[in-house]
Amino acid sequence: SENPYWQHFCGEVFFQHRPPIDPSSPTRWRGRIGKEGVEWLLTQTIEAGRRAGVIDTRSTRDVIVDTTVM
Repeated sequence: SENPYWQHFCGEVFFQHRPPIDPSSPTRWRGRIGKEGVEWLLTQTIEAGRRAGVIDTRSTRDVIVDTTVM
């Protein structure tokens, strides 16, 4: 239930007083797919970027992780 400006930016038409999903849903989903599933998803995402031409081999040498949310 972020502020009205953020909700409008995300496409909401009316102010929502509750989050769109239970906050623990992503955690439970990651638990269901496991470490292998997360790694598979990351690999597929990188390969899709390579096929689309937005990621080249040079881009994958160094990994920068944004831990702002953590």
